[in-house]
Amino acid sequence: LGHYRPDATALAALVGDDAVRVDQVEDGYAFVGPDEDPDNTYGLVFYPGAKVDERAYAPLMHGLAAKGWVCVDVSMPLDLAILDEGAAARAMAEFPQVEHWYVAGHSLGGAMAADFAADHADELDGIVDALRSRGLRALAVCGEAAEGVIRGFCAAWARGLVSALAIHNDYYGGDVNVTGLIVSVDLLVQLPKDLSGTVVLLPEVMFNFDKVTLDGGSQAQILDEIDRRGGRAVVCQTTPSAMVDALRCQLDP
Repeated sequence: LGHYRPDATALAALVGDDAVRVDQVEDGYAFVGPDEDPDNTYGLVFYPGAKVDERAYAPLMHGLAAKGWVCVDVSMPLDLAILDEGAAARAMAEFPQVEHWYVAGHSLGGAMAADFAADHADELDGIVDALRSRGLRALAVCGEAAEGVIRGFCAAWARGLVSALAIHNDYYGGDVNVTGLIVSVDLLVQLPKDLSGTVVLLPEVMFNFDKVTLDGGSQAQILDEIDRRGGRAVVCQTTPSAMVDALRCQLDP
């Protein structure tokens, strides 16, 4: 009782097709994209929200796998990610061909995904040292709904050099708080006027397919404005691993 079950659409996405192979593995379901796709070196481990059957996320996993990724939709004891925070490590071990792993989740699952990443903080020390030695800091832009997870992840490893900036959505009257509905007018008003020495991590999901926000602001205009304020912007996914990879690319000599 009280658990969220998959609907017919989600169950249908558990069936493989010409583009995606779906396997039931030890820790849930694996969605594997075309073997010949070079993006198959990228993988995602997804932690479900509290009391949510992992199969409910099958359409999301199936869609990403169709683009060439390996996605593992993790099953949790009693549908609670807090009971098996380390599941990602086992899932990753099943796909040694994957070179770049991302860990994400929904609600409580997102928090546990961040905790897993935090437990691997020793791997992130190089980024922190590089930021400090160059006199840089980073801002991870997100919606208010994601602020707790992003802030917790940053606090766990970045030693104050990477922080979350949650954007309040005034454009829609303050009634929505998700990252995907951040618009350019709210973002630019709430970003600091002086971004000198700052790397701004912009969430990819705030832009639609033609790189425009829902209020018509273009990605190029936003990047130019951040540059004018002295900052350096990079667009990335909002998973902890994606943000770390984005920072690493910015800091590589």
